[in-house]
Amino acid sequence: MTGTDAGAEELTEQYLATIEPGLQFVPTDREITEFIERPYASSPELLAEWRAINAQAPKS
Repeated sequence: MTGTDAGAEELTEQYLATIEPGLQFVPTDREITEFIERPYASSPELLAEWRAINAQAPKS
């Protein structure tokens, strides 16, 4: 997972919780990223700011 976003683990868990239990579905990195970006999608300025901050985060 590429979770450099602050709170990415929590958001990933929220994403996984939206899937019916027992489905054994593993989301791709892109699907997780889209889920994390969704709250910012309505505002291009917020999304650009989020991406800039995320790009500066240390990679693990």
